[in-house]
Amino acid sequence: MILTTKQKILIIVGAIIFLIADISMIERIVIIAGIVAYFFMRKQLLVDNSIEYTQKIRDTLIIPIVQIIASFFLFEEASGAVKSAGKIDSLHDISTYTPFLGDLGKGLDIANQLGVLPDIERSQSTLEYINSATTVNNVVSFGAILIIILAIAELYGVFRLGKFTKKQMLMLYGGASIAFIVCSIYFGIYMEKFMGVLAGIFSGTDEYPFAIIFPIVTLVLVGAFYKAYSNALENLFNYSLPESVKENNLQEQPNRQSEEQIDRNSSEPKVQSEPMQVEETGRIKEKLETPPQAKIIIKEKAEQKSFFRFNILFGIGLVVLMGIVALWILRSNEKDNSTPVVENYSEPIIQQEDTITEATSTTNQFEYINETRGNYEVDIEWPISLIGMKDVSGIQLAIAQKAFNSNIYDIHSCVEKYFKEGNESASLGECETAGKVTVRFQQRLNNLYVFKIQIYADLGGGTGLSLIYRDEYVYFDKEMDRTLEISDLFNDYSQTLFLVNNHISLDEYASKATELPENFIISSSGITFIFPKYSIGYGYQGEVEISLTYEELNNVLSDSFKNAIGK
Repeated sequence: MILTTKQKILIIVGAIIFLIADISMIERIVIIAGIVAYFFMRKQLLVDNSIEYTQKIRDTLIIPIVQIIASFFLFEEASGAVKSAGKIDSLHDISTYTPFLGDLGKGLDIANQLGVLPDIERSQSTLEYINSATTVNNVVSFGAILIIILAIAELYGVFRLGKFTKKQMLMLYGGASIAFIVCSIYFGIYMEKFMGVLAGIFSGTDEYPFAIIFPIVTLVLVGAFYKAYSNALENLFNYSLPESVKENNLQEQPNRQSEEQIDRNSSEPKVQSEPMQVEETGRIKEKLETPPQAKIIIKEKAEQKSFFRFNILFGIGLVVLMGIVALWILRSNEKDNSTPVVENYSEPIIQQEDTITEATSTTNQFEYINETRGNYEVDIEWPISLIGMKDVSGIQLAIAQKAFNSNIYDIHSCVEKYFKEGNESASLGECETAGKVTVRFQQRLNNLYVFKIQIYADLGGGTGLSLIYRDEYVYFDKEMDRTLEISDLFNDYSQTLFLVNNHISLDEYASKATELPENFIISSSGITFIFPKYSIGYGYQGEVEISLTYEELNNVLSDSFKNAIGK
């Protein structure tokens, strides 16, 4: 085949775009597979059809292949949306983004330290964004499967002409188009929620009606493809016989007339006597033995062989395509199951991607309780299900014990008790009292699930001694099925205390530590010990934090703790 100058230019431009485009390797493989599939199917059509005829109906091959490729890209984008939402779901402070943003992260970190950027809390807009990401992933996953099925049916209709009418073929295209439009609507909603989250972080962020823009653009595209596809179907059904066969049929017109006569005779009601039927049958046999009719029978057998050969090759191609899909899904799952490691960063490790380690819960689900009564408030992120855990009741009980000093699993009972006790203390004293309890899912680190609890209380004394600010952490070990205590972290308590005291200077603090505190923070580089107010420091210093790296603590860390954090 000789290429025209225009075709050569298109191929060169397409190759350049393909090489420089910011797409993954699996997406490149899908595009290449689609191009190979087109030329393979085109070659099959050329076996029994002229080049001119094949050229007229090529869009009946190209458009379904484009639909399949586009469905792969849709699924990839939906998976990316869920991963992005998962990151925001587990992050609260903008500084936790900085290890993952390169040079941009350094600038954001500086801005955050100067107080320019606000903390990222799970506001209503953030929750809506997370939910929209999950929804778009579910919708697109179903839509992509539907589009692939309909596109394969369209290709089947081309090679098995007559199995579907032109109207039915257009209905298949219409079904795939509707699926694309629905997916674009949900993508638009997702983008609007995403821009809403960004607008809450960066002032001046423009928001656009993506839920309207995306469907309109998609409608224009499917409309343009519809026109090309409809014209190609018109050619397919109007010129379904190859030109060479048409010429043979014109040359054999006399014979065809006699064949038509035979068909008419065979279709008449059989009311003749038995001798007449035998005689008529004899005449039919004579007709069938004529050379022109024999040619048609030979042609039909050749077409059957050609179609049988195509069926085998089409089946092989379909198996290969499904293999690529399976490889793609496996690759995506491997990415989802990987736990990223943050190095050389002192902030608490934040789980960057949802990690599925068991065939249990596939999402982190929380009940959000935000209620105020008088001067008392609760803001709680209560776990309903956590990825990799079959039963979260142990974590629920640990949170209730740490936040409300209660041994019951019902968070609503804990909240009611908290408000009741707060109102009773307010009514007994002369000064106003106040309080707030905040519970947040902080991180997952291999087998550890970490919740941060912030407790504020104003006991009404009017002095600094009556104010309580305390941050506590719940470290729940999935393997041990309980919360970690300070003694679980180390195999040599006295040596650990000695190492900690080496970091406590009497020039800065009031005294050395006599025991290790029960409150601590696990970070990517080490452990921070949080000493209560007045325990080693002066009153104005509040809670004192002493940090040691894992290198310093390596000889005293317990094996169970090393295993829990993946060290």
